Amino acid sequence: MSDQNPYKAPASTEEASSTSGPVTAKTRELLGQASPWLRFLVVLGYIFLIVGALSVIALAFTPFLPGVGGSNSIQLITMAVVVLLFVVLYYFPLRILNRIANGSKRYKADGEAVGLEQVASGVRGLAKFYGVFTIVVLSVYAAGGVIFGIAFLALRGAAQ
Repeated sequence: MSDQNPYKAPASTEEASSTSGPVTAKTRELLGQASPWLRFLVVLGYIFLIVGALSVIALAFTPFLPGVGGSNSIQLITMAVVVLLFVVLYYFPLRILNRIANGSKRYKADGEAVGLEQVASGVRGLAKFYGVFTIVVLSVYAAGGVIFGIAFLALRGAAQ
């Protein structure tokens, strides 16, 4: 078995290109076919980011309009913060997806290994982002379960 860490990036591009085989024409064609779809998803994602940012602005300033204040203002500010959180979280994978789209377009046009490396780096970054995001979400679920369990036991003990 090898001593190398499978999760560690190669030390240099020469090392990676000397150990990898040739890229087939089919691989190049598939990357070229994926490029327009990736670009479409990136453009659509940026449109959603703009709409989300406008929603945050509208939700944040609605409580200050005449006749809207009161108890609804806290709910609107809370909704603005939640939407802002989603906008910020959506930006990072969208940026990585844009890098993948640029790399696949570049590789299709030039056939240079730099475009292919850009695609591979983007896929790695996207997987890393979603891996960390999944760990954070599962941790929040676990913490919520523990808090709910403690509250349930405390209420059950108080009722007896």
